[in-house]
Amino acid sequence: MTLGPLEMVVIAFPEERIDPKVISEFASVVAGGAVTIVDLLVVRKDAAGEVSVDEFDVGDIDGLTLSEKLDLVSAEDAEAVGEGLDPETCAAVIVFEMTWAKAFAHAVGATGGLVAFRMSIPYDVAEAAAAAVGADL
Repeated sequence: MTLGPLEMVVIAFPEERIDPKVISEFASVVAGGAVTIVDLLVVRKDAAGEVSVDEFDVGDIDGLTLSEKLDLVSAEDAEAVGEGLDPETCAAVIVFEMTWAKAFAHAVGATGGLVAFRMSIPYDVAEAAAAAVGADL
């Protein structure tokens, strides 16, 4: 299997469930081919502080398609996420392939190039920068 770059994100939510609108929007991104989900779990902490983990296998999950299961998120990773949650909240732990960048990443690697630095720009910072220059993104 040839993979593109992989990314792991932990998205925390203020309730013990993920809003269906969020799932629907991410499902659209997956269906459009921009990303491929390779690992997915949901970590919840109840009012008593008990942590539970729902791990998903290959298939369709509420409209999201998990194409491959690479088991990149360990039990220790899930435990660390759970420890960081407030009671009555949850987090989605998503590992996805940046499918859109697969050919580019292979071209970079084939020529000896490598990613020397990578940083995510927080949403509010990007919005403020766009507003400052009048960009309509």
